[in-house]
Amino acid sequence: MEKRIPLVGSGLTRIIRLVKCGLISSLLGAATLSTAPATATESQDTELLGVMHRAYDSLSFLVRLALEPGYDRLDEPDVVAKLEQLDQASYSLLKHGQLEPVSFHLFGRSLDQNVQQMLRHYRNGLHDVAELYLLDTIEHCVACHTLLPDDKSRSIGQEFGESLKDTDLNSVLAARILIAIRQPERALESMENYLTQSDYATSELETEEELLDYLWYCLHITADGERPLPILRQVQEKKSTPFYLQRKIGLWIENLDQFADDLRQEPGMNQIRSLYQMADKAEASLTRRDRSIYDIVTSTMINRLLDNNSGLEPQEKSELYFMLAMIHMRMRTFSSSVPTAELYLEASMREAPDSELAKAAYAELEEYALKYYGDVDPLEELFSVPIEDLRTILGIE
Repeated sequence: MEKRIPLVGSGLTRIIRLVKCGLISSLLGAATLSTAPATATESQDTELLGVMHRAYDSLSFLVRLALEPGYDRLDEPDVVAKLEQLDQASYSLLKHGQLEPVSFHLFGRSLDQNVQQMLRHYRNGLHDVAELYLLDTIEHCVACHTLLPDDKSRSIGQEFGESLKDTDLNSVLAARILIAIRQPERALESMENYLTQSDYATSELETEEELLDYLWYCLHITADGERPLPILRQVQEKKSTPFYLQRKIGLWIENLDQFADDLRQEPGMNQIRSLYQMADKAEASLTRRDRSIYDIVTSTMINRLLDNNSGLEPQEKSELYFMLAMIHMRMRTFSSSVPTAELYLEASMREAPDSELAKAAYAELEEYALKYYGDVDPLEELFSVPIEDLRTILGIE
């Protein structure tokens, strides 16, 4: 299944496969990368809200434009104005992120650099390249919107959410858009309807990936380990579901039954270490996802503990970020255009640069670069991870 998406900034039309097209759904989310910290002043809250609204205004314009059927020309000055507004908003969010945990700042840095590249290429007439950076920017939004439990809808996204009813987007893509515009309940309902309907072909839509996306969204956004159970059972019982996936779903159901209560409790280091070790030691199947629930639950609880920041030592924060990096490397399913694992490895190094764990984090980062890109240098350009800066901090010659 394919959907035509007009290029932002040109009269050309490009075909993007549905899995790639789904990235557009997340674009609106850049306006709400994080809520203001509990210690922020009222003026900081007001300022941040204004930044979010300006970012949302820009992104709403660009997404509506991209989804408009048959669009063949653009008023370029309007597009540039919205891109410039988005650029200013992403920079403001980056400055705000300096008051937050290091991971927020690193994600903000990556987002800001993507927006800058998108604007630069659009101004130079390279509209197709600008769209690729747009897609990368989009993925940052999904990554940040599913960090912490937050099942409250935001009025700011209701109007755009209503307009989706008039589009031909399928339920999965619509769900991603709804998550991006802070309509989580409607998003989950859309995905649940899709997963349980009887007229889709499992082989065409890679149901394992869709299920993991749903579980990631559901557990991270709602922290409700019981909600996915009936959905999983219905998919498991479908005749079109292959045996291997029926078995895997059975293991996920067992794990959810086991961890449903844990998700409702305040997490602690010992509990997180235990969960992580169980997932880390699992000799899983070909795709290594039999124990995915361990990874999803563990990442949910790690993010909550980091957000609470209740007396954590730098070494403990470094360990938590290292765990998150390994989880994202292991799953390799979510936000593939965001250097999530790489940014978490950098965060691990920056929290405790004198530790052995920091050196282990750098070794993972370097190995990844060498195996996938043939050299360390491309990683700096592709993911904006400052390799040389990190080597200096760690004292690596």
